[in-house]
Amino acid sequence: MLRGCIVGCGAISTMHAMGINATEYGVIEAVCDIVPERADKAAKEYGCRALYSFEEVLSDPAIDVVHICTPHHLHVEMTVRALRAGKHVLQEKPVALSREELKILIEAEKETGKRVCVSLQTRSNAGIKKLFEIIKTDTSIGKLTGVTGVLVWNRGEAYYQKDGWRGRWTTEGGSLLCNQAIHTLDLMHYFAGPAKRVRAHIATNWWDDIIETEDTANALIEFESGVRGVFFGTNTYTSSSPAMIELDFEHARFRYADQALYRIDPQGHAECLQKDARKTPGKVVWGSGHPQLIYDFYQFLKEGKGTYLSLADALPSAMTLLSMYESGKAGNVWTDVSK
Repeated sequence: MLRGCIVGCGAISTMHAMGINATEYGVIEAVCDIVPERADKAAKEYGCRALYSFEEVLSDPAIDVVHICTPHHLHVEMTVRALRAGKHVLQEKPVALSREELKILIEAEKETGKRVCVSLQTRSNAGIKKLFEIIKTDTSIGKLTGVTGVLVWNRGEAYYQKDGWRGRWTTEGGSLLCNQAIHTLDLMHYFAGPAKRVRAHIATNWWDDIIETEDTANALIEFESGVRGVFFGTNTYTSSSPAMIELDFEHARFRYADQALYRIDPQGHAECLQKDARKTPGKVVWGSGHPQLIYDFYQFLKEGKGTYLSLADALPSAMTLLSMYESGKAGNVWTDVSK
């Protein structure tokens, strides 16, 4: 049985706790937070130990897997330290806030031989898995030519003011793109592969008196495969809806929206092929993929079989994310993703 420790007892930590409890390969050994009250509350809820510093986590031989659920600017530093302390890591998104951080993380995983799983859990949703299966087995649909990603969410003043690290370039690294839309971008890359170059526009259209980062973005993405990608996202709307992904093939079109997969005929009629799980822990717009993501990682670590969402899997969307920020800050210029 692998023993996990959740570091950072904020909102997303509950999803990690549910995931660990749902697998026969793991158990929650401890939780950690620098705010003792938060750690104590989580420890009581999950029936485990409470730790109050990351140093305690690193030096504890009883901990096998560290779940990094801390503010964005701490992700790479804490992941690298955990790897070097002999722990495997399940890291929340975003992977890194700069190309330099990304290189450091890649090297640390290689040097230590420990594993990093990235929490891009929407790949585990039933509709997405069904679409991936169709693409791999149905040659009649032809080649993929285009992919669209759309995310329309709401994030308000209370959300940003609750945690001071949000909405700041130095601590969150961005907002809409790296926090909410990264899952949508990752799905685009999951189907289209690595990107070659990107041209993006980022703006703070509504929350400019609250945050310094972006609340809206759009982009044109040219993938190495020749596929053309179009993305739009915002967190300025009055409510939040599940992300929409549309794939255009030579002889077919598929749309993943409202937590279901549809095949769109030439007249525009939609046939539902697969619905996601109806009971979703946490927010509905998050999807239901966290438990499966964690299950896959723990099973791989324990038995050495199956697959999990690795750091290598997460790199294509991470590289594009960083390139989108570079392009947007430079004034919507074409930016090479692999530079």
